[in-house]
Amino acid sequence: MRYLSFWPQEKDSYVRWPILTALGLAIAAVLIATLLVELSLLCLFSLMGLMFMAALAAAIASIKAASALWRRRWRRGLSLMLLPFVIIPTLVWHQELARPLFLTGEILHFQALRPLYLERIKVMSTTGAPKLALFIWGDWLTTSFGVVYDESDEVALPPERRSDAWTSRANQTLLTCGYSVDTDFGGHFYFVYLSC
Repeated sequence: MRYLSFWPQEKDSYVRWPILTALGLAIAAVLIATLLVELSLLCLFSLMGLMFMAALAAAIASIKAASALWRRRWRRGLSLMLLPFVIIPTLVWHQELARPLFLTGEILHFQALRPLYLERIKVMSTTGAPKLALFIWGDWLTTSFGVVYDESDEVALPPERRSDAWTSRANQTLLTCGYSVDTDFGGHFYFVYLSC
């Protein structure tokens, strides 16, 4: 008499979908941070939705892994456990892990817009002073963020080391609100957070 089991019989082979899901979620997160960086609220809600989908995928993989391990399908169970082992720490320590994600998105976003910025800087009037330009990407509550082009690179210096001429030019922009330089993109470009 044939033994009937509640669980369908499956081969004890490695499963690829957890790896593909983890890679897909990481790529989707970078794309969201790259394409929606200027739309702060939409970016935030999109990433929250992605985190929910990741948690759901991890829960499903955990259940399937437990089932496979219970039935002594070791390869299948261990390969399914990969997804929860990647996603659960990401969900727990998302603030620490978000910075590299956003930095990658900011760099990709900047590289896409760099030719446009260079064209705008090129047509700026030449006064003999180093050029200074601010390109706002977006804002979040009381903080704005964007890219500064500063030929003198004084934007990255402490206030006491900046020249009076630079301070006078900066006071004609939103840099007068106060700012912090977050990333040096190179080529006189800096990613900044503004206090207004």
